[in-house]
Amino acid sequence: MISPVTPPYFCSMKRCILLLLCLWPLLSVGEILDIGIYRDLAVQRALVTPSMGTYEVFGDGKLIAKFEANDGLRISTDGDKVALRTISKNHGSYHRVEFLRKSWGSIFRIQPTVPEGREGKYNDNLVVSVEKGRLELINRVYIEYYVAGVVEAESGSKQNSEYYKLQSIVCRTYALNNMRRHEEEGFHLCDQVHCQVYHGMSRFNELIPKAVTETKGLVVVDSDINLITASFHSNCGGQTINAEDVWSMPLPYLQSVRDTFCLNGKHAEWETCIPRENWLNYLKKRHGYPVENKRMAEKATKFNSQEQREIYYAAGDSGIPLKVIRQDWKLKSTYFRVEPVQDTIRISGRGFGHGVGMCQEGAMRMAEVGFTYSEIIQYYYTGVHLIDLSVLDFFREY
Repeated sequence: MISPVTPPYFCSMKRCILLLLCLWPLLSVGEILDIGIYRDLAVQRALVTPSMGTYEVFGDGKLIAKFEANDGLRISTDGDKVALRTISKNHGSYHRVEFLRKSWGSIFRIQPTVPEGREGKYNDNLVVSVEKGRLELINRVYIEYYVAGVVEAESGSKQNSEYYKLQSIVCRTYALNNMRRHEEEGFHLCDQVHCQVYHGMSRFNELIPKAVTETKGLVVVDSDINLITASFHSNCGGQTINAEDVWSMPLPYLQSVRDTFCLNGKHAEWETCIPRENWLNYLKKRHGYPVENKRMAEKATKFNSQEQREIYYAAGDSGIPLKVIRQDWKLKSTYFRVEPVQDTIRISGRGFGHGVGMCQEGAMRMAEVGFTYSEIIQYYYTGVHLIDLSVLDFFREY
């Protein structure tokens, strides 16, 4: 049985002043995030339309026009500038264009047309410039709106409220701890797996924004009251992996744990086959493995030792990192076994993702059977605490 999480206000003196701390405003740092959107698409032209509320459009700091709901404005590259045009008017070209909402809760739509891309709906503001011949699109958004969008993109719209609370806390923590990831490019985070998947506002399950609101400002910290690296993945296959076995840097809260909750998950098992000759040629050319030696070649086609997570491919103590094999062959995880089947190599794998931190499908099952978000966090992240951003600085100083 998993014991409940230690509450964030865990010492008596801190508990005594909790009521005063709750009156403090949220920290301004991190409330607004700049998210690079459509990073997988070299957008040359797009249509931007207010979906709710009024927007003012500024070009190089000068007010160009006001747009109401369903007024469309085409943006496109014009050398190193952004060209603006409606159906009836050319509004000129500018180095920096800003779509700024006039009221809270405003939403805009954006539809890339060259090349064609998915339509997205986004909260708050849009900043546009031209970088390397493409439109640089940045959604300047309130963090809780961003978190709701990430939760939906990362976990879908069919989970229960407790899981959405959990994912909200994890995504918020991850975002705030990685705000400098794209600093040199002029924004905080991108919308790809590299950061967290983000396709715009949460639209398909009202439980998601509700869960975000109910956990507003909650983040996960380590024993030194530092935001943790809140990594997560789809399915661990039955055992998560130490951070140092994937990223070389040990983190005390990202340690391997057994996880039976994910074993019946959608991504719990997988299989692929590779021609035996291709496999041996790969080991020889990529890793210098002596496949000419018949005995060594035989060892190279068998790897059945992963009853628990391993780090290296055990072919005659080859020292070949499993994470490299996974990357080279685009495998779903490093948690796999290898066996020869006639002229092929069958790779039978477990799990999906890097395996560090929270296993999403395991956490989903835990939430289904009644575990609270705090219990699930404590299960996957060792020795951590939940704390509100509004009191984070106080706890660091105390």
